[in-house]
Amino acid sequence: MANKTGSQIKALAESFTEADTITDANALLWINEFLTGNLREGAGIKDTESYVNSTKYTKYSLPVDFLAEHKVEEYTSATVLDTEFYRDYVHFIIDDGYISFDSDGHFKLHYFILPTELAAIGTAMTVNQVFDKPCALWLAYRHLTNDDEDNARSQSLGQLRLIEYSNEIKRAINERMRLFRKKRRIGRAL
Repeated sequence: MANKTGSQIKALAESFTEADTITDANALLWINEFLTGNLREGAGIKDTESYVNSTKYTKYSLPVDFLAEHKVEEYTSATVLDTEFYRDYVHFIIDDGYISFDSDGHFKLHYFILPTELAAIGTAMTVNQVFDKPCALWLAYRHLTNDDEDNARSQSLGQLRLIEYSNEIKRAINERMRLFRKKRRIGRAL
Protein backbone atom coordinates (compact mmCIF):
# COMPACT_ATOMS: atom_id res chain seq x y z
CA MET A 1 0.00 0.00 0.00
CA ALA A 2 1.49 3.34 -1.06
CA ASN A 3 1.68 6.42 1.10
CA LYS A 4 -1.33 8.68 0.80
CA THR A 5 -1.12 12.06 -0.85
CA GLY A 6 -2.27 15.23 0.83
CA SER A 7 -5.37 15.13 -1.39
CA GLN A 8 -6.24 11.64 -0.16
CA ILE A 9 -5.75 12.68 3.48
CA LYS A 10 -7.98 15.71 2.82
CA ALA A 11 -10.70 13.47 1.35
CA LEU A 12 -10.53 11.21 4.40
CA ALA A 13 -10.73 14.26 6.69
CA GLU A 14 -13.80 15.54 4.86
CA SER A 15 -15.55 12.26 5.70
CA PHE A 16 -15.13 13.22 9.38
CA THR A 17 -16.65 16.70 8.93
CA GLU A 18 -20.17 15.75 7.85
CA ALA A 19 -19.32 16.39 4.19
CA ASP A 20 -17.83 19.87 4.64
CA THR A 21 -15.25 20.84 2.03
CA ILE A 22 -11.73 21.68 3.21
CA THR A 23 -9.77 23.98 0.94
CA ASP A 24 -6.49 22.69 -0.52
CA ALA A 25 -4.61 25.62 1.05
CA ASN A 26 -5.93 24.87 4.54
CA ALA A 27 -5.40 21.13 4.12
CA LEU A 28 -1.78 21.67 3.13
CA LEU A 29 -1.23 24.07 6.04
CA TRP A 30 -2.77 21.70 8.59
CA ILE A 31 -1.04 18.58 7.23
CA ASN A 32 2.32 20.33 7.59
CA GLU A 33 1.31 21.54 11.05
CA PHE A 34 0.55 17.92 11.96
CA LEU A 35 3.84 16.63 10.54
CA THR A 36 6.25 19.15 12.04
CA GLY A 37 4.31 20.41 15.04
CA ASN A 38 2.32 17.49 16.40
CA LEU A 39 4.15 14.41 15.16
CA ARG A 40 7.81 15.48 15.25
CA GLU A 41 10.11 12.63 16.41
CA GLY A 42 7.07 10.41 16.94
CA ALA A 43 7.15 9.78 13.20
CA GLY A 44 10.09 7.47 13.77
CA ILE A 45 12.18 8.77 10.88
CA LYS A 46 15.83 8.04 11.62
CA ASP A 47 19.17 9.21 10.35
CA THR A 48 22.74 8.57 11.48
CA GLU A 49 25.87 10.59 12.11
CA SER A 50 29.32 9.06 12.55
CA TYR A 51 31.89 10.40 15.01
CA VAL A 52 35.14 8.68 14.08
CA ASN A 53 38.43 9.11 15.91
CA SER A 54 36.55 10.80 18.75
CA THR A 55 38.44 11.96 21.78
CA LYS A 56 36.84 11.43 25.17
CA TYR A 57 35.11 14.42 26.80
CA THR A 58 35.39 16.46 23.59
CA LYS A 59 32.13 18.12 22.57
CA TYR A 60 31.06 17.45 18.98
CA SER A 61 28.19 19.27 17.28
CA LEU A 62 24.97 17.37 16.79
CA PRO A 63 23.51 17.26 13.26
CA VAL A 64 21.35 20.29 12.42
CA ASP A 65 18.28 18.07 11.88
CA PHE A 66 18.68 16.26 15.23
CA LEU A 67 15.48 15.97 17.30
CA ALA A 68 16.09 13.10 19.68
CA GLU A 69 18.64 10.35 20.14
CA HIS A 70 17.71 6.74 19.54
CA LYS A 71 20.99 5.00 20.31
CA VAL A 72 24.75 5.23 19.99
CA GLU A 73 26.90 2.38 18.74
CA GLU A 74 30.65 1.84 19.09
CA TYR A 75 32.74 0.41 16.24
CA THR A 76 36.19 -1.13 16.07
CA SER A 77 37.42 1.02 13.16
CA ALA A 78 36.83 4.42 11.56
CA THR A 79 34.86 2.97 8.64
CA VAL A 80 31.93 2.22 11.02
CA LEU A 81 30.69 -0.66 8.87
CA ASP A 82 28.11 -3.07 10.25
CA THR A 83 30.73 -5.82 10.19
CA GLU A 84 32.86 -3.72 12.56
CA PHE A 85 30.10 -3.17 15.14
CA TYR A 86 31.46 -3.58 18.64
CA ARG A 87 28.59 -2.79 21.02
CA ASP A 88 25.79 -0.45 21.96
CA TYR A 89 27.41 2.49 23.71
CA VAL A 90 25.70 4.18 26.66
CA HIS A 91 28.46 6.41 28.07
CA PHE A 92 27.69 9.59 26.18
CA ILE A 93 26.21 12.97 27.06
CA ILE A 94 23.97 15.10 24.86
CA ASP A 95 23.84 18.68 26.05
CA ASP A 96 22.82 21.90 24.31
CA GLY A 97 23.51 20.85 20.72
CA TYR A 98 26.62 18.81 21.48
CA ILE A 99 27.50 15.19 22.15
CA SER A 100 30.52 13.90 24.05
CA PHE A 101 31.75 10.41 24.80
CA ASP A 102 33.38 8.99 27.93
CA SER A 103 36.08 7.20 25.94
CA ASP A 104 38.08 7.53 22.74
CA GLY A 105 36.69 5.64 19.77
CA HIS A 106 34.49 5.45 16.71
CA PHE A 107 30.78 6.01 17.28
CA LYS A 108 27.58 6.19 15.26
CA LEU A 109 24.64 8.20 16.55
CA HIS A 110 21.19 7.03 15.45
CA TYR A 111 18.69 9.87 15.85
CA PHE A 112 15.20 10.99 14.91
CA ILE A 113 14.48 13.83 12.47
CA LEU A 114 11.40 15.87 11.54
CA PRO A 115 9.10 14.50 8.85
CA THR A 116 9.32 16.26 5.50
CA GLU A 117 6.63 18.88 4.91
CA LEU A 118 4.45 18.53 1.83
CA ALA A 119 5.32 21.04 -0.89
CA ALA A 120 1.98 20.58 -2.66
CA ILE A 121 -1.33 18.96 -1.73
CA GLY A 122 -0.85 16.29 -4.41
CA THR A 123 2.46 14.98 -3.05
CA ALA A 124 2.68 11.88 -0.87
CA MET A 125 3.39 12.01 2.84
CA THR A 126 6.71 10.41 3.75
CA VAL A 127 5.64 9.16 7.17
CA ASN A 128 4.44 5.65 7.95
CA GLN A 129 0.85 4.90 7.00
CA VAL A 130 -0.20 4.42 10.63
CA PHE A 131 -0.34 8.24 10.73
CA ASP A 132 -2.91 8.65 7.94
CA LYS A 133 -5.98 8.50 10.19
CA PRO A 134 -4.56 10.73 12.95
CA CYS A 135 -3.58 13.29 10.30
CA ALA A 136 -7.07 13.20 8.77
CA LEU A 137 -8.67 13.60 12.21
CA TRP A 138 -6.39 16.57 12.88
CA LEU A 139 -7.51 18.19 9.62
CA ALA A 140 -11.15 17.55 10.48
CA TYR A 141 -10.72 19.05 13.95
CA ARG A 142 -8.89 22.12 12.60
CA HIS A 143 -11.54 22.64 9.91
CA LEU A 144 -14.48 22.22 12.29
CA THR A 145 -13.07 24.64 14.87
CA ASN A 146 -11.59 27.09 12.37
CA ASP A 147 -14.90 28.49 11.12
CA ASP A 148 -17.31 27.66 13.90
CA GLU A 149 -16.66 28.53 17.54
CA ASP A 150 -19.57 26.26 18.54
CA ASN A 151 -17.46 23.29 17.41
CA ALA A 152 -14.76 24.31 19.89
CA ARG A 153 -17.17 23.82 22.83
CA SER A 154 -17.52 20.55 24.72
CA GLN A 155 -20.02 18.02 23.41
CA SER A 156 -19.48 19.27 19.84
CA LEU A 157 -18.32 17.48 16.71
CA GLY A 158 -15.04 19.43 16.82
CA GLN A 159 -14.29 18.24 20.34
CA LEU A 160 -15.26 14.69 19.43
CA ARG A 161 -12.72 14.77 16.57
CA LEU A 162 -10.07 16.17 18.95
CA ILE A 163 -10.64 13.28 21.38
CA GLU A 164 -10.52 10.76 18.52
CA TYR A 165 -7.33 12.42 17.23
CA SER A 166 -5.69 12.23 20.67
CA ASN A 167 -6.43 8.53 20.95
CA GLU A 168 -5.35 7.73 17.39
CA ILE A 169 -2.07 9.68 17.56
CA LYS A 170 -1.05 7.90 20.76
CA ARG A 171 -1.89 4.51 19.24
CA ALA A 172 -0.06 5.29 15.99
CA ILE A 173 3.09 6.57 17.73
CA ASN A 174 3.17 3.50 19.99
CA GLU A 175 2.74 1.21 17.00
CA ARG A 176 5.50 2.99 15.06
CA MET A 177 7.94 3.16 17.98
CA ARG A 178 7.46 -0.53 18.71
CA LEU A 179 9.80 -1.09 15.75
CA PHE A 180 12.60 0.75 17.57
CA ARG A 181 12.52 -0.95 20.95
CA LYS A 182 15.89 -1.91 22.30
CA LYS A 183 16.58 -5.32 23.72
CA ARG A 184 18.87 -5.45 26.69
CA ARG A 185 20.41 -8.50 28.26
CA ILE A 186 20.67 -8.61 31.98
CA GLY A 187 23.64 -10.59 33.19
CA ARG A 188 23.32 -12.57 36.36
CA ALA A 189 26.14 -12.97 38.80
CA LEU A 190 26.86 -16.57 39.66
